[in-house]
Amino acid sequence: MKKTFLKKWRTLSISTAILALAGIIWACSDDDFPYYGYSEFTPEAFVSPKYTPFFYSFTKYYDKGYDYSHSYRFEDINLDEWESYLKGLNVKRSELKYLLYDASTEDMKKVTFWKKDKNQLPSTIRNSTWLAQKDNSKINAFLDYLQIAKVAENYANAPEETSWYYEDKPKPTFNMKEYKYLETELKNQLSKAKDEFIRKRYWFQLVRFYYFDQQLNNSTALFNSKQSEFTKDVMYYRTMAYAAGSYYKQKNFSQANYLYSLVYDHCDILKTVAHYSFHPQEEKDWKATLALAKNVEEKITLWQMLGVFYKDEKRSIKEIYQLNPKSEKLDLLLVRAINKLEQTQNALSDKNGYYQKKDKSGLSALLSLTQNDIQASKTSNPLLWYSAESYILMMNGSFNQAGKVLDKANQLSTSNNLQKWQLRLLKLVNNVAGAQSITPAFESKILSDLDWLHRFQAKNDSVFRYEDALTFIRQNLSEKYKNQKDYIKAELFANDENFYYDSKKTNQMIDLLSKQNPTDFERLMMRLYPYKLENLYEYKATIAAYNNQIDDAIALMKKAPKAAAAALRANPFNGFIKDCHDCEFERFKGKALTKLGFLEKIKEMQAQLNQQKDVYNNALLLGNAFYNMSHYGNSRVFYESNEGIIEGAYSPLYLQSHYRTMLTSMK
Repeated sequence: MKKTFLKKWRTLSISTAILALAGIIWACSDDDFPYYGYSEFTPEAFVSPKYTPFFYSFTKYYDKGYDYSHSYRFEDINLDEWESYLKGLNVKRSELKYLLYDASTEDMKKVTFWKKDKNQLPSTIRNSTWLAQKDNSKINAFLDYLQIAKVAENYANAPEETSWYYEDKPKPTFNMKEYKYLETELKNQLSKAKDEFIRKRYWFQLVRFYYFDQQLNNSTALFNSKQSEFTKDVMYYRTMAYAAGSYYKQKNFSQANYLYSLVYDHCDILKTVAHYSFHPQEEKDWKATLALAKNVEEKITLWQMLGVFYKDEKRSIKEIYQLNPKSEKLDLLLVRAINKLEQTQNALSDKNGYYQKKDKSGLSALLSLTQNDIQASKTSNPLLWYSAESYILMMNGSFNQAGKVLDKANQLSTSNNLQKWQLRLLKLVNNVAGAQSITPAFESKILSDLDWLHRFQAKNDSVFRYEDALTFIRQNLSEKYKNQKDYIKAELFANDENFYYDSKKTNQMIDLLSKQNPTDFERLMMRLYPYKLENLYEYKATIAAYNNQIDDAIALMKKAPKAAAAALRANPFNGFIKDCHDCEFERFKGKALTKLGFLEKIKEMQAQLNQQKDVYNNALLLGNAFYNMSHYGNSRVFYESNEGIIEGAYSPLYLQSHYRTMLTSMK
């Protein structure tokens, strides 16, 4: 580790719920999706869902972009806990939700005096049967607590829409009388309450109050003096997080980070909050934090957090393995390291092998961890380690070794579909990447797996990362077919616009697509191919039209009925001094010509011209027609194929170079 982690990583100390404040930092982001770049390795296949936010991502957190759920994070669990506390009293969840989250401080004052006049109750709960139990100790304890908690929320949880202050907006002012009363009342209620559930909540409120009031010593002292009295549930760890925040504000970073690690490890709902708040400053500070750990598991948690936060997964993997090779916390670090390494390797640009090794040191270091230092059989998740090792070997170009390791992985039984899919994907990628040439026997070997992967596209709701692998496989096979001068198969796997410049190749493709009894592999290639037979006939018809081979163009266009029926947006036989396509589209009210109808009309006029009939009009109209089917005319949709073999462009500079002269020349 470097001597200094980061001297000034944040200017704001985040603790459990300053949590409205975290929203200030992140609210501007729209990155709500798991952006992870190029990847063929699915972390969800191997790692516990509780670690999902910490999978590698370009955003702060994998499954949510940024964590701005602070205003509602505990709503459901809080309702569940109060429902359990008031169980048997016929409390409706809707009424409970109203009292906890919707009722104002003034509403709660009315509830406090409900014994005197029921009509003073808000309409939402006026007819609540459970509130009629006037002497029930739990109901009274709940209402008494809620009255105080509502006051506390005014200071601890500002509304989201007012939480970002600009210089020209006044900050809200506190009711100081109410504020001073709060500390006294919280202390009084904490000392009086006998029920642990209620006492714990007063303890939480008071620790939090001291945090916000900058009574930091009181906050930590109160937490430490009472923590042994309470069970360790979500409320306990919420309180601990405020104590950690108080230590952090006092610059006692080692103690703060230690407490945050406990929150992270034991309270899943607060994992992202604890992670964000975890800030080791220097090596000395880090060692002091480690010294506070009371057992091996606490040290492992600290190392995992360090690896995730400072993105030094490999160091943490080594340290945790030495402490306990069976720890599940290794899994997250390993998949993060792999997913990060994937971003430095570019599978698609390497035509002859598998990867261009842009990060040789990172690849070598990770391979060393999985192949030598780490023995997969000693871990709790050998399937992950074998899968990881095989994938890293592929990145290294060691395909034979990768295959042997994959065989070990496949010998381990699993009922997890994602794991099965991952192993099958890695095997297919390795077979394709390692193939020196493509033979009929090899095609038969990969047929089933390649067909499975292609059909997987229908499973749009899956987190399985197959798309980049499929793209790589298609590109890799295409390049190998090109090397073998099998240009038809190369084009079926990966599109190359140069292919269609050669009419002989286009005709060969048409022959294949027209084949009556294709092989199973040919059928698969045809499904992978982006074009249909009709697209190729439309393309050939278009080229024939621009070569003024109108009879051929008509015959070919008739073999592409969908394209033949496509309508032009204006009259191509009209011409105006002022070119304005949109004006002509708007002006045109007649029956639209189809592409086929356009060609047939050209043929008719050319025949009349050849017969010297109405020469002036036919010549003028034909001149307009050939102009309007160029890039500049009102009917350039004629050449813009629906599937994009010939692509449209707003400027001739961006037309495909091969077709630019054809589409712009007035010849």
